[in-house]
Amino acid sequence: MTFLYLSTNLIPNARWIESVILFVVKYNTHTKAETIKETKKIISNNVAAI
Repeated sequence: MTFLYLSTNLIPNARWIESVILFVVKYNTHTKAETIKETKKIISNNVAAI
């Protein structure tokens, strides 16, 4: 029952999980400074979009 509940809850979050995995991969391949710089750029772009 718990497994069924978890799997149904995870399906809508598949895209979110994918983006987290991509972020982790990116974080591991880039240096920490580059990742922080990119993250700040993404955040500022999102703030500008609002």
